[in-house]
Amino acid sequence: MPTPIPEAAGRCAPRPGYIWTPGHYEWTGTRHVRVPGVWIKDDYHDQVAIYNTAHTTTYATGPLELRDRDGNVIPITPDAYPIDSTRR
Repeated sequence: MPTPIPEAAGRCAPRPGYIWTPGHYEWTGTRHVRVPGVWIKDDYHDQVAIYNTAHTTTYATGPLELRDRDGNVIPITPDAYPIDSTRR
């Protein structure tokens, strides 16, 4: 088992808009190799989520949008539904 990685507490970013990515250990197939931590640009809003399924790959680049089997958009905000609309 590899030794724990020291925390990067107290480090200041080299410039605004950067965040610290802590180091970690990766398994190479024969041993653990330490990957050091680095400063990266905070691009949270520009990130792309990639979802792989058995037959397709989907790239999600915007806000969550749910659709039913016919392709109709399903609203996810609570104010889209009237009060007590789920009761029968």
